[in-house]
Amino acid sequence: MSPKPNVSAERIPQILNAALAVFAAKGLNRATMSDVAEAAGLSKATVYLYFKDKDDLIYFALLTSLEQGFGNLEGILVSGGEVKSQILDWVQEIASQMAESATNLSIGFEFYALANRRPEIRERIQKYFQQYRQLLSEVIQKGITQGEFQSVEADSIAVAIIALFEGFNVLWFTEPNDASWLSLLANTIKLLLDSISLN
Repeated sequence: MSPKPNVSAERIPQILNAALAVFAAKGLNRATMSDVAEAAGLSKATVYLYFKDKDDLIYFALLTSLEQGFGNLEGILVSGGEVKSQILDWVQEIASQMAESATNLSIGFEFYALANRRPEIRERIQKYFQQYRQLLSEVIQKGITQGEFQSVEADSIAVAIIALFEGFNVLWFTEPNDASWLSLLANTIKLLLDSISLN
């Protein structure tokens, strides 16, 4: 008899994606492990094989939600070409992802509220923003080194870009039917980058 295949690589993302959808639809408090199992098309027992409880599932769903978009920023660091246009392409890609998964916006705010009560969630969000800030700073510094940007404090520009994303998230959350927020975000980040460009 052959050994049972390991399907963890398939099951974990399946459960996490279902959890994000359920959390966005029902909220963190009302969502149950049964809801997640049903959305994933799995038994509740299968979900518990991978996540010990709802808190564990929330934590890993948060990680999944937060870490989207890092890969493309890292790609800018190792690729050739103009940094400014690559940043703007990255902004457009993130804006498109936001538009496609607008339901994840509400879950993001629930994660922030949860961070106020749960130190381990707060620490994870802090770590995420530190990584995000560091990566963006390195990308801006690459643009300075290549002679595209003025000699500015890269960290300040990185913080400004993050603040723009977070601020537009709030605006879009308050007026979700206004489709102009995402194009305004891209235009505002372009204005910021234009203001430090040398060419």
